[in-house]
Amino acid sequence: MRWATLIFVLLCAASVGAQQMPDPKKISGVPLPVADVPVGTVTVRVIRGQLSNVLPGQTVELTVAGAVNSAKTDEAGRAQFSGLTPGTRVKAAVTVDGQRIESQEFDVPTTSGTRLMLVALDPETEKRAEEDKKLAASAAVPGIVVLGEQSRFVIEAGDEGLNVFNILQIVNTARTPVQPPSPLVFELPAGASGAGVLEGSAPNAVAASGRVTVNGPFQPGNTMVQFAYSLPFERDTLTDRYGRFTAQQVAAVRERVPGVRVLVHPECRHGVVSAADLVGSTEYIIDTVRRAPAGSRWAIGTELNLVRRLANDYPEQQISFLESTVCYCATMNRIDLPHLVRALEALVAGRPLNRIVVDPITAEHARTALQRMLALPAA
Repeated sequence: MRWATLIFVLLCAASVGAQQMPDPKKISGVPLPVADVPVGTVTVRVIRGQLSNVLPGQTVELTVAGAVNSAKTDEAGRAQFSGLTPGTRVKAAVTVDGQRIESQEFDVPTTSGTRLMLVALDPETEKRAEEDKKLAASAAVPGIVVLGEQSRFVIEAGDEGLNVFNILQIVNTARTPVQPPSPLVFELPAGASGAGVLEGSAPNAVAASGRVTVNGPFQPGNTMVQFAYSLPFERDTLTDRYGRFTAQQVAAVRERVPGVRVLVHPECRHGVVSAADLVGSTEYIIDTVRRAPAGSRWAIGTELNLVRRLANDYPEQQISFLESTVCYCATMNRIDLPHLVRALEALVAGRPLNRIVVDPITAEHARTALQRMLALPAA
């Protein structure tokens, strides 16, 4: 289900990224209620062909309940009509070089103002558009394509491996179709499985034999290619102190040790947390074992050195590490009193050591996770 949801989000993002700037003609005359314009106000912008080609000095008419009001466009090509009664039926129009452009008829909103645009045809733009249409239908010529700025690579950590999603924007800047000298080939990493081209991709993309191949020709503009694959975790490389634990290990220890209770840290994988008997912070784990009666049996999923200390401090209980393949966490092993004192002294002196800076969004998510962990009950 998580795969399906993420694929849907990525397809939506890719589809938005693939879109060009909107064609002004398609939004000509369409009223847009906006909060940054006062209630009872309608602003009309007049352009020719492109958004950058504004037309100052044009007479815009606004028909209000049969009466026609008029205003001139300013240097930005905008004319403004204020003091309109909300709910009144209105319609805007302008004549540019003999061409009459009208808006839809609409009611003045009761909670916001209104913006709309009236777009006059640009003969040069129309001529170029017609030429582009003919060129796009012509035979492909030798050329190159490049990856566009909307290309994205998204990696999600799953219970059994990494899910990798590739959203590629392939750009042909020519006005005709182009045929590169060879197909575009994206080699997948060793061990990748379940590779497939996602819905919404160009039909000339194929996933097979450990690679994704995109054959030409490429039409002018953007060609979107989207594919995904999984990279299973390898046991000999899964060394972080929480990601190493699996739901299979929980099932195995229950079968191996009758009456055992599984106690894990909340940063373990979702499948492990769901299968465990108890879940809590380091303090919670320590306090739970301290309060347990003699003869209790525990399989604990957290940093190994802590599990060893608990086993030494409470020999009357049967305490074991959740994973049968035991390996020390070298990073946490470096946390000792001399290093702690040095770090605290540096903070007091205003010279924090080994400071890690992340973007605001990552910081906010990390802060939320930390607050939720600290909010877990101690017992």
